[in-house]
Amino acid sequence: MIIFLGAGASNTFGIPTTKGFISLFETEVGENELYKDVKAGIVKDLLDLESLMSVIDDLSKPEAELLRFMSPYTSRFLMKKLEETGNRYYEKAGINEKAKELLHLLKKIIRRECFAAVRDRRPLIVDTYDAFFDGAEKLVSSRTLLGHTQRYYPSKISIFTTNYDTCVETYFNANGIDFAQGIEQRWGYNIFNVDAYKESIVEVAKLHGSVDLFKKGEDIRQFQVSAADYEATITYLGEDLGEEFMVWPIESSGARHATQSPYLDLYSLFRSRLVRELSYDKPVLLLVGSSFRDLTITSIMNEALRLQKKGPRPNVILIDREAKKRKEKIREDNFATLADLVTPIEGEFGAADVFQQLATMS
Repeated sequence: MIIFLGAGASNTFGIPTTKGFISLFETEVGENELYKDVKAGIVKDLLDLESLMSVIDDLSKPEAELLRFMSPYTSRFLMKKLEETGNRYYEKAGINEKAKELLHLLKKIIRRECFAAVRDRRPLIVDTYDAFFDGAEKLVSSRTLLGHTQRYYPSKISIFTTNYDTCVETYFNANGIDFAQGIEQRWGYNIFNVDAYKESIVEVAKLHGSVDLFKKGEDIRQFQVSAADYEATITYLGEDLGEEFMVWPIESSGARHATQSPYLDLYSLFRSRLVRELSYDKPVLLLVGSSFRDLTITSIMNEALRLQKKGPRPNVILIDREAKKRKEKIREDNFATLADLVTPIEGEFGAADVFQQLATMS
């Protein structure tokens, strides 16, 4: 079983969606001149977490790097400023440092909200995913008992998500279920390595990074920080955490992330797991709370499904409050194969009637 979790899945646990994070950010940033400039330079309908992070991340970089990897949102913003001022806005005194401060604040808010969910709503997370998997395991032909509760789960579960939070990891840990997350031990550190996914029963892959992953030099390290210490800047050994490993879609950010590992490695893993799933007797793809704005991810799904050479028709199910609208967006974006296969379940992830419907879709 392949499970793809979008922002709508985490919103159930009180974590804001991308536009919700903007509202929180605006409350805390106050009358910030740079933010007002950036907001005015992004088309209102396109202002969300990803577009905002793209622009202020770009503006925080040296000019040479900006010109190599500038996102389309930043290009539009700087062109608009050029028309208004007749000079190069990017060279404005202190713009890099101000942008770094905004990016730091935004990531701090993301970490705070994600940690608050696992600190304050752990029972809800466990109950919700228990009910979800109770329905999901009925869709597959092969099941296995896992964890200290000895519940039935699909024999192979590959979970991919663009969410930064650790809700699904919290669930598996609470139930005593071993799962792969691409972490290996190297010189006493937990290092992220895509090759560490080795045919485990349960896999969790964070396509856009995570609040517990940090860049240290060329490494991406996992640091176990408690929810109470979300503001910590050092590990319990006294080492700086480093920069949070959080990325966003190529369509928002330009080419920077795509040129660096493990971005493309994770997308390659996603495609390989989809192809593997499609070779099974009862292939299942569960999509939860996704807006399908990341066209690269949607394209990978569509192509894997379109090029399926043999086997039964896959069971593709979309759970979302606006599932039918999401299905139409997929079609409007010219991903006809995926759109044709999607069966929508309209409702909130966590609602009893939604999981009841899921259990009947085998």
